Amino acid sequence: MTEGICNDLSGNGMLLTMDQKLPLGSELLVTLCPENGQRPTLQAKCTIARLQQAGGDKCLLGLEILEVLSEADSTQVA
Repeated sequence: MTEGICNDLSGNGMLLTMDQKLPLGSELLVTLCPENGQRPTLQAKCTIARLQQAGGDKCLLGLEILEVLSEADSTQVA
């Protein structure tokens, strides 16, 4: 599991800041958990559409949301 910070979220994508660079075109299962611990969390299958160096060892990942998953679906996706 890799962690990052969601900088921006829209209806069809999100921008993440991460310490790790991942390959362009990779598919990810993303779980967004609000800092205040409220539910529900957002789980989505995404693909990396854009990469950008963010200074230091940070990387910006532009993700396209392929599918928003319900809680029942998330237990079946690896």
